[in-house]
Amino acid sequence: MTPHIQTERLVLRPLALTDTESIFTLINNENVAKWLTPIPWPYTQSDALDFVSRVTAQNEDAYYAICEDGTFIGCISYGAQLGYWLGEPYWGHGYMTEATKAVLDDYFEDGHSKMLSGYHLGNQGSCKILEKMNFQRIEQVPSRSNVVGKVTIQRMILKNSDWEARGK
Repeated sequence: MTPHIQTERLVLRPLALTDTESIFTLINNENVAKWLTPIPWPYTQSDALDFVSRVTAQNEDAYYAICEDGTFIGCISYGAQLGYWLGEPYWGHGYMTEATKAVLDDYFEDGHSKMLSGYHLGNQGSCKILEKMNFQRIEQVPSRSNVVGKVTIQRMILKNSDWEARGK
């Protein structure tokens, strides 16, 4: 994991305890939380603190705060799979596409052969991001959201060869 990644508009940096309030504010929104599996609902400040404390203490997954002009706007991580979310005020500006491309560039430059991810059926924004990155569909699996109940996850895979072939 590269500690800081700079893109044209964003800085991706390690999560910090100072991000707790922003995480709480942005995830404590049903329009955001309904796409995240599993998170507690309703989402509390204590949940945000527990999340940040846990991920900053572990070494298995890479978690980045996504910041635009110094403002925390979302999170992206990878380990067993690529995961991400963005606060609703920041949707539709291409931020997550930009962050995802930067993280995948870093990940595949380290010599990894594949990345898994997925999205809730109905989450067209997330679907479009993964398709832009050249992820391929694997299977649909049932899951549960604490916000909306039963959901179906479209599991996807990105092989290094498909990443290279996507056309930058």
